[in-house]
Amino acid sequence: MLGTGLRQQTLHKIYEVYQEWVDTQKFACTEGCATCCTRNVMVTTLEGELIRDKIGETLLLEWIELRLADGDSDIECSSTMNEWARACITNDDSWLEDAGAETHTPCRLLTEEQTCPIYEVRPFSCRCFASLESCLDGGTAIQTPDLIAVNTAVMQVIEHLDQGRIYGPLEKVARFISLRKKNVNPEAGISTPLQSGENVVIRGLRRSQPLPGFVSEKESREAVRTFLQRLFKERINGTSLHDILNNG
Repeated sequence: MLGTGLRQQTLHKIYEVYQEWVDTQKFACTEGCATCCTRNVMVTTLEGELIRDKIGETLLLEWIELRLADGDSDIECSSTMNEWARACITNDDSWLEDAGAETHTPCRLLTEEQTCPIYEVRPFSCRCFASLESCLDGGTAIQTPDLIAVNTAVMQVIEHLDQGRIYGPLEKVARFISLRKKNVNPEAGISTPLQSGENVVIRGLRRSQPLPGFVSEKESREAVRTFLQRLFKERINGTSLHDILNNG
């Protein structure tokens, strides 16, 4: 398993390469536009740790208690991105039976000015969501097939990077990593022992899975291939991301 430092370096490099690629797109999004900033944000433990490291353990726990905990039970993760990809590859549609309903409730971390206080360390689910047309009046975000395909591939890579660790709604992962952890059957819930000796069960979490293969529409496969070739050639301390991801 990769060490925390190398995992974080790799994640930052993925963000960097993705940003270079996505900067070639022209979006309608502007600061203060938060229509897409809902609570439908799934993250890896690694991404949650970046938020914790940026704002501090105490402040993160305060945010959870003040803004997140009251909605703890209504958002769950029915499958990870790589579980979904494996189901697609194997033509298994049973995961659809447990697909959770989405919520359009605004993200509880938004400020009164509709800005993001963790923007610098926002998870990839937030980074990749943008629209070619304004959706301020309640419209639907518009993205090209290539953008959707590359976004999906990057989500899969990030999950692979953090495989074996907790994956789920930002609110719950943030709460989980803010407490002392004891992993118990993530499909049923996560039991987290507190200093008092009591346990808190955080339901609706799963574990990040290894990459089963990439899933994209035929028309976007070339865009995904080109992006991944660029990404995997990047190096950290002389080792390519391809080798880091395959040997971790």
